[in-house]
Amino acid sequence: MDQQEKNLPEYWQETAASEVARIFFGGSYMMEALGSVLPSAIHMERAQKVLDIGCGKGEWTRRLAKERPDIHVIGIDTSPTLIHEAARMALVEDLKSVSFYQFNTAQDLSFPSESFDIVHVHSLASFISTAMWSRILEEMLRLLKIGGWLNVVDYEHGSTSSGAFNRLAGMGMQGVRALGGSIAPASPTQGVAARLYGFLVDAGLIDVSYTVHAVDYGVNSRPGTKQFLDDLVVGMMGFKPYLLNLGLTNGETFDSLIEQSKVELYQSDSCGYAYLISAVGCKDY
Repeated sequence: MDQQEKNLPEYWQETAASEVARIFFGGSYMMEALGSVLPSAIHMERAQKVLDIGCGKGEWTRRLAKERPDIHVIGIDTSPTLIHEAARMALVEDLKSVSFYQFNTAQDLSFPSESFDIVHVHSLASFISTAMWSRILEEMLRLLKIGGWLNVVDYEHGSTSSGAFNRLAGMGMQGVRALGGSIAPASPTQGVAARLYGFLVDAGLIDVSYTVHAVDYGVNSRPGTKQFLDDLVVGMMGFKPYLLNLGLTNGETFDSLIEQSKVELYQSDSCGYAYLISAVGCKDY
């Protein structure tokens, strides 16, 4: 990478739980729920260089590289394990136009200003405190070229027919609030996704728009949902040490809720939902 400039990583909450979350949020089921790799509002004709922040295993990064091999796509993440896996998969898939880099939370991002035509980030609210949004948006805008596009996608959990899983999700939200990651303390959700449009408008972007996408939890709703639910439960298990450390539950209760969730989520009449909001805006200054 090139010169070091302003700091983004100092705001990034790097924990074992956050790595599990990036794997989950960056999985294929989430990508398919969006319907396309990038919103149709983004003008791709002149795009040459794209940055994916918090790329995880590189699912989104590699998908864009497959669709547009003429564009250089760079994925960055704090986790060396995830970056190694992303690079391995790119090699297996023979992708020539994609690069992956680890950034250290103690170091600055080292891209020069106005380096990218598009900056993309998915589920950032899971890894930063709400108070950091304006400063992180400022850094992402620094990296964008004039006329470049910022795409911010975030997730909000809805409800399921599994009472046990809903209890676990509620504990997870308590953990998020403990990290300062909720801007809607009276709501059962983080509240960030619903405010992305306003964030981008306040940041001075133009042509700001957003789309809403359902994430279906119904076990029989579509191919791939069973695997998604498996990943969902595994992901929740990854948060166990964090929730125990915060005193939000005990091991026996947590394990019991996990086992009950496995039964309830796989019932033939099981259903539920979450949603993704994909907000986009153009840099005009």
